[in-house]
Amino acid sequence: MPSFTVESWWVDHLSQGGGGSGAEKNEVVQQGITVAGYTSDSANGRGGTLVVYGEPPNVCELGANGQPNESGDVVWRLTDENQDSYEAALKRSVKANLKLSATDALPVSNLDDIKAALGDGNYSKVVYIGHSMNYGDGTGILIPSAQTVSGTELAGVLPASVKDVYFIGCDPSGVAAQAAAAAPGVNFHGAGNLLNQNVIFNSSQQVIRITFSPQ
Repeated sequence: MPSFTVESWWVDHLSQGGGGSGAEKNEVVQQGITVAGYTSDSANGRGGTLVVYGEPPNVCELGANGQPNESGDVVWRLTDENQDSYEAALKRSVKANLKLSATDALPVSNLDDIKAALGDGNYSKVVYIGHSMNYGDGTGILIPSAQTVSGTELAGVLPASVKDVYFIGCDPSGVAAQAAAAAPGVNFHGAGNLLNQNVIFNSSQQVIRITFSPQ
């Protein structure tokens, strides 16, 4: 396995591909990306902001062309040892891109996890980071890829305190529309955005930062 002693990064397969040139990658790392289609709000409102994330990326080594080699070695994955740094980086990225100061960041694997994370009114805003999809006659989010939650199901577990839900993932337009129909009093953001998650980490496998970029 190659040695990664400074930092490495990967465009997560949340976006089903991608990368771009080395110069483009450096720009993403250095400057970050303002996510198009979101309404920035410097105030959290009552209850604060919860970030929930589905299946995190496994980081693959870069090939000779500078692109991630999915058939090569995995050089970073989420573990108990680096989870705190990953979640802290997620919260910083949400602040940078959405102008929301996240109160908590929590992993979710199914609808029950989302319901438990939301509680009975602790949050006014929710940011979902993970896979999104449109399928057949419905739409959903994948948390992880074996568990699909529809927009209608998601809307059904939102407490009355939640007024805004933001999706960061692959084209959440369908799931956002479905959720909005089931919860007309909630604003769902993120329609039409195809986003990559970029994970930058150090030689100790701790996450330095996370950025989001267009596919």
